[in-house]
Amino acid sequence: MRSAPLLFQSIFFSFFFLQSLGEIGISKEKERNVSSKIKLWGGSIFYKNGHVSEIHLHDTKRAKGQLSILHHFPALTDLSLENTKLNDKDLETITALPNLKWLNLYRSNINDEGARILSSSESICFLPVGQTKITDHSLAHFSKMKQLAYLGLRANPITDKSAKYLATLKKLESLYLGETEVSDLTVQKISTLPNLQTLWLHDLEITDHSIPYLARIQSLTKLHIYATRITDKGASRLQNLLPECRVIHEIFP
Repeated sequence: MRSAPLLFQSIFFSFFFLQSLGEIGISKEKERNVSSKIKLWGGSIFYKNGHVSEIHLHDTKRAKGQLSILHHFPALTDLSLENTKLNDKDLETITALPNLKWLNLYRSNINDEGARILSSSESICFLPVGQTKITDHSLAHFSKMKQLAYLGLRANPITDKSAKYLATLKKLESLYLGETEVSDLTVQKISTLPNLQTLWLHDLEITDHSIPYLARIQSLTKLHIYATRITDKGASRLQNLLPECRVIHEIFP
Protein backbone atom coordinates (compact mmCIF):
# COMPACT_ATOMS: atom_id res chain seq x y z
CA MET A 1 0.00 0.00 0.00
CA ARG A 2 1.30 3.44 -0.91
CA SER A 3 2.41 5.72 1.88
CA ALA A 4 0.55 9.01 2.30
CA PRO A 5 3.41 11.15 0.95
CA LEU A 6 3.76 9.00 -2.19
CA LEU A 7 0.01 8.98 -2.72
CA PHE A 8 -0.08 12.77 -2.37
CA GLN A 9 2.77 13.15 -4.88
CA SER A 10 0.95 10.88 -7.35
CA ILE A 11 -2.25 12.90 -7.08
CA PHE A 12 -0.29 16.17 -7.28
CA PHE A 13 1.55 15.27 -10.48
CA SER A 14 -1.56 13.70 -12.06
CA PHE A 15 -3.45 16.94 -11.45
CA PHE A 16 -0.82 19.12 -13.09
CA PHE A 17 -0.33 16.67 -15.96
CA LEU A 18 -4.05 16.77 -16.76
CA GLN A 19 -4.05 20.55 -16.36
CA SER A 20 -1.15 20.83 -18.83
CA LEU A 21 -2.98 18.64 -21.33
CA GLY A 22 -6.00 20.90 -20.97
CA GLU A 23 -3.92 24.00 -21.59
CA ILE A 24 -2.33 22.40 -24.65
CA GLY A 25 -5.81 21.51 -25.94
CA ILE A 26 -7.02 25.09 -25.45
CA SER A 27 -3.87 26.41 -27.11
CA LYS A 28 -4.32 24.13 -30.12
CA GLU A 29 -7.98 25.07 -30.40
CA LYS A 30 -7.06 28.77 -30.29
CA GLU A 31 -4.41 28.22 -32.96
CA ARG A 32 -6.98 26.55 -35.21
CA ASN A 33 -9.41 29.43 -34.75
CA VAL A 34 -6.75 32.03 -35.54
CA SER A 35 -5.58 30.03 -38.56
CA SER A 36 -9.16 29.95 -39.85
CA LYS A 37 -9.36 33.74 -39.57
CA ILE A 38 -6.12 34.17 -41.52
CA LYS A 39 -7.45 31.91 -44.27
CA LEU A 40 -10.68 33.93 -44.38
CA TRP A 41 -8.53 37.00 -45.10
CA GLY A 42 -7.14 35.11 -48.09
CA GLY A 43 -3.85 34.21 -46.40
CA SER A 44 -1.80 31.03 -46.62
CA ILE A 45 -0.22 29.17 -43.69
CA PHE A 46 2.73 26.80 -43.76
CA TYR A 47 3.91 24.48 -40.99
CA LYS A 48 7.24 23.11 -39.85
CA ASN A 49 7.60 20.46 -37.14
CA GLY A 50 3.94 20.91 -36.24
CA HIS A 51 4.17 24.68 -35.74
CA VAL A 52 3.14 27.60 -37.93
CA SER A 53 6.40 28.83 -39.46
CA GLU A 54 5.31 30.89 -42.47
CA ILE A 55 2.30 33.09 -43.25
CA HIS A 56 1.56 34.82 -46.57
CA LEU A 57 -0.88 37.72 -46.37
CA HIS A 58 0.16 39.63 -49.48
CA ASP A 59 -2.61 41.47 -51.33
CA THR A 60 -5.07 40.79 -48.51
CA LYS A 61 -7.42 43.28 -46.89
CA ARG A 62 -8.29 43.39 -43.20
CA ALA A 63 -8.95 45.97 -40.51
CA LYS A 64 -5.83 47.74 -39.29
CA GLY A 65 -4.60 46.37 -35.99
CA GLN A 66 -5.95 42.85 -36.57
CA LEU A 67 -2.45 41.42 -36.92
CA SER A 68 -2.37 41.27 -33.11
CA ILE A 69 -3.53 37.64 -33.52
CA LEU A 70 -0.05 36.75 -34.81
CA HIS A 71 1.22 36.59 -31.23
CA HIS A 72 -0.32 33.09 -31.14
CA PHE A 73 2.48 31.94 -33.46
CA PRO A 74 5.77 32.45 -31.59
CA ALA A 75 7.55 30.00 -33.92
CA LEU A 76 6.76 32.15 -36.99
CA THR A 77 9.89 32.81 -39.05
CA ASP A 78 8.52 34.13 -42.38
CA LEU A 79 5.79 36.73 -42.89
CA SER A 80 4.73 38.34 -46.17
CA LEU A 81 2.60 41.49 -46.06
CA GLU A 82 3.33 42.72 -49.57
CA ASN A 83 0.86 45.28 -50.92
CA THR A 84 -1.07 45.59 -47.65
CA LYS A 85 -1.86 48.39 -45.22
CA LEU A 86 -0.51 48.40 -41.67
CA ASN A 87 -0.71 50.61 -38.64
CA ASP A 88 1.60 51.08 -35.65
CA LYS A 89 -0.21 48.40 -33.64
CA ASP A 90 0.37 45.87 -36.43
CA LEU A 91 4.06 46.71 -36.54
CA GLU A 92 4.40 46.48 -32.76
CA THR A 93 2.93 42.97 -32.94
CA ILE A 94 5.35 42.01 -35.72
CA THR A 95 8.35 43.41 -33.88
CA ALA A 96 7.48 41.31 -30.81
CA LEU A 97 7.60 38.00 -32.74
CA PRO A 98 10.73 36.39 -31.27
CA ASN A 99 11.76 34.16 -34.18
CA LEU A 100 10.75 36.23 -37.20
CA LYS A 101 13.58 36.27 -39.77
CA TRP A 102 11.98 37.28 -43.08
CA LEU A 103 9.50 40.14 -43.29
CA ASN A 104 8.19 41.20 -46.70
CA LEU A 105 6.76 44.73 -46.64
CA TYR A 106 7.26 45.47 -50.35
CA ARG A 107 4.63 47.94 -51.64
CA SER A 108 3.09 48.26 -48.18
CA ASN A 109 2.36 51.60 -46.53
CA ILE A 110 5.21 51.45 -44.01
CA ASN A 111 6.72 54.89 -43.33
CA ASP A 112 9.50 56.40 -41.23
CA GLU A 113 7.58 55.95 -37.97
CA GLY A 114 7.00 52.32 -38.88
CA ALA A 115 10.71 51.93 -39.49
CA ARG A 116 11.37 53.27 -36.00
CA ILE A 117 9.07 50.65 -34.51
CA LEU A 118 10.58 47.80 -36.54
CA SER A 119 14.13 48.81 -35.63
CA SER A 120 13.70 47.33 -32.15
CA SER A 121 13.51 43.82 -33.61
CA GLU A 122 16.61 41.75 -32.94
CA SER A 123 15.50 38.80 -35.09
CA ILE A 124 14.50 40.20 -38.51
CA CYS A 125 17.32 39.56 -41.00
CA PHE A 126 15.61 39.87 -44.40
CA LEU A 127 13.62 43.07 -44.97
CA PRO A 128 12.18 44.07 -48.38
CA VAL A 129 10.62 47.54 -48.03
CA GLY A 130 10.73 48.70 -51.65
CA GLN A 131 8.09 51.02 -53.14
CA THR A 132 6.89 52.20 -49.74
CA LYS A 133 6.96 55.50 -47.84
CA ILE A 134 10.47 54.89 -46.52
CA THR A 135 12.86 57.89 -46.68
CA ASP A 136 16.39 58.69 -45.50
CA HIS A 137 15.01 59.13 -41.98
CA SER A 138 14.16 55.41 -41.92
CA LEU A 139 17.75 54.42 -42.57
CA ALA A 140 18.81 56.04 -39.30
CA HIS A 141 16.44 53.56 -37.62
CA PHE A 142 17.32 50.53 -39.77
CA SER A 143 21.01 51.09 -39.01
CA LYS A 144 20.28 49.81 -35.49
CA MET A 145 19.37 46.40 -36.96
CA LYS A 146 22.92 45.12 -37.17
CA GLN A 147 21.64 41.60 -37.91
CA LEU A 148 20.25 42.55 -41.34
CA ALA A 149 21.45 40.30 -44.17
CA TYR A 150 19.11 41.71 -46.84
CA LEU A 151 17.66 45.19 -47.19
CA GLY A 152 15.46 46.04 -50.16
CA LEU A 153 14.92 49.76 -50.77
CA ARG A 154 13.86 49.68 -54.42
CA ALA A 155 12.15 52.80 -55.80
CA ASN A 156 12.12 54.68 -52.50
CA PRO A 157 13.35 58.32 -52.31
CA ILE A 158 16.62 57.25 -50.69
CA THR A 159 19.53 59.65 -51.26
CA ASP A 160 23.22 59.85 -50.42
CA LYS A 161 22.21 61.01 -46.93
CA SER A 162 21.55 57.34 -46.14
CA ALA A 163 25.01 56.16 -47.19
CA LYS A 164 26.59 56.56 -43.75
CA TYR A 165 23.85 54.39 -42.23
CA LEU A 166 24.08 51.68 -44.88
CA ALA A 167 27.83 51.46 -44.35
CA THR A 168 27.29 50.38 -40.73
CA LEU A 169 25.29 47.26 -41.67
CA LYS A 170 28.31 44.95 -41.85
CA LYS A 171 26.28 41.73 -42.09
CA LEU A 172 24.50 42.76 -45.30
CA GLU A 173 24.79 40.12 -48.00
CA SER A 174 22.26 41.65 -50.40
CA LEU A 175 21.33 45.31 -50.88
CA TYR A 176 18.71 46.67 -53.30
CA LEU A 177 19.25 50.33 -54.24
CA GLY A 178 17.87 50.20 -57.78
CA GLU A 179 15.55 53.07 -58.79
CA THR A 180 16.43 55.17 -55.75
CA GLU A 181 18.21 58.55 -55.82
CA VAL A 182 21.70 57.55 -54.70
CA SER A 183 24.87 58.47 -56.61
CA ASP A 184 28.54 57.54 -56.85
CA LEU A 185 28.98 58.85 -53.31
CA THR A 186 26.82 56.07 -51.86
CA VAL A 187 28.70 53.47 -53.88
CA GLN A 188 31.93 54.76 -52.36
CA LYS A 189 30.51 54.51 -48.82
CA ILE A 190 29.09 50.99 -49.14
CA SER A 191 32.25 49.62 -50.77
CA THR A 192 33.49 48.83 -47.25
CA LEU A 193 30.73 46.27 -46.58
CA PRO A 194 32.65 43.00 -46.10
CA ASN A 195 29.95 40.42 -46.84
CA LEU A 196 28.05 41.93 -49.76
CA GLN A 197 27.27 39.33 -52.43
CA THR A 198 24.39 40.75 -54.46
CA LEU A 199 23.99 44.46 -55.22
CA TRP A 200 21.27 46.12 -57.27
CA LEU A 201 22.31 49.53 -58.65
CA HIS A 202 20.23 49.64 -61.81
CA ASP A 203 18.34 52.73 -62.99
CA LEU A 204 20.66 55.12 -61.15
CA GLU A 205 22.77 58.10 -62.17
CA ILE A 206 26.01 56.36 -61.14
CA THR A 207 29.00 56.71 -63.50
CA ASP A 208 32.40 55.21 -64.20
CA HIS A 209 33.62 57.01 -61.07
CA SER A 210 32.05 54.11 -59.14
CA ILE A 211 34.18 51.47 -60.89
CA PRO A 212 37.21 51.49 -58.51
CA TYR A 213 34.93 51.38 -55.47
CA LEU A 214 32.81 48.53 -56.82
CA ALA A 215 36.01 46.65 -57.64
CA ARG A 216 36.88 46.72 -53.93
CA ILE A 217 33.87 44.55 -53.08
CA GLN A 218 35.55 41.23 -53.84
CA SER A 219 32.75 39.32 -52.12
CA LEU A 220 30.29 40.23 -54.91
CA THR A 221 28.81 37.40 -56.98
CA LYS A 222 26.10 39.39 -58.81
CA LEU A 223 26.03 43.10 -59.66
CA HIS A 224 23.18 44.86 -61.49
CA ILE A 225 24.36 48.09 -63.14
CA TYR A 226 22.14 48.30 -66.23
CA ALA A 227 20.29 51.52 -67.06
CA THR A 228 23.00 53.64 -65.44
CA ARG A 229 25.62 56.07 -66.79
CA ILE A 230 28.35 53.45 -66.52
CA THR A 231 29.86 53.09 -69.99
CA ASP A 232 30.41 49.87 -71.91
CA LYS A 233 34.13 50.33 -71.38
CA GLY A 234 33.64 50.83 -67.67
CA ALA A 235 31.43 47.74 -67.35
CA SER A 236 33.99 45.60 -69.22
CA ARG A 237 36.76 46.87 -66.99
CA LEU A 238 34.70 46.10 -63.90
CA GLN A 239 33.98 42.56 -65.08
CA ASN A 240 37.73 42.01 -65.47
CA LEU A 241 38.35 43.36 -61.97
CA LEU A 242 35.63 41.11 -60.52
CA PRO A 243 36.09 37.79 -62.36
CA GLU A 244 34.00 35.84 -59.81
CA CYS A 245 31.08 38.26 -60.13
CA ARG A 246 28.37 38.30 -62.80
CA VAL A 247 28.10 41.92 -63.93
CA ILE A 248 24.71 42.68 -65.48
CA HIS A 249 24.97 45.56 -67.96
CA GLU A 250 23.76 46.27 -71.50
CA ILE A 251 27.14 45.36 -73.00
CA PHE A 252 26.85 41.76 -71.86
CA PRO A 253 24.42 39.34 -73.56
